[in-house]
Amino acid sequence: MISGSSILGISGASGSIGSKAKYSKKILRIESRLEDSLSHISQEFSDKSISRYIHLAAITDVNLCNLNPDLCFLNNTDNAVKFYLAAREAKVKRFIFVSTSHVYKVSQSSLLDINSPLGPISNYGKSKLSAEKKLSKLDEGFHSLSIARVFSVLDKSAREHFLFQGLLRRAR
Repeated sequence: MISGSSILGISGASGSIGSKAKYSKKILRIESRLEDSLSHISQEFSDKSISRYIHLAAITDVNLCNLNPDLCFLNNTDNAVKFYLAAREAKVKRFIFVSTSHVYKVSQSSLLDINSPLGPISNYGKSKLSAEKKLSKLDEGFHSLSIARVFSVLDKSAREHFLFQGLLRRAR
């Protein structure tokens, strides 16, 4: 919950999750490019008085990540680390990294929980797990990091390869 003069910043505002958010004076889109420097991002956080930040920006297309692993890791791992360091430099109180269920090992079990074995098979899952590990190490002693592993966004307008569209195809 946002209180007082707290401002929530969100990257990845045009993606599958970010595009569903309602933006206001208290919730701001943070637009950036991969080439933006850490100091530029930190200054943007400071200028906009961001106190909490949700990092949604990522390449989520599994096929694209497998075809272009360098771009995948640059965007999904290195960029997340850059944003975390910028947020910490700008004294952002809470950094929420949105990861994915793709970090889990493929299992015959239909139930997964936080203790399920990790073992991503795609570059997408590997890049997100790499980001989780790097961010966790950077956050030791600061306790400003939260990691959310999202399983799917159920939306009729989701891209064809997303879970909801796959479920619809199977149901038909």
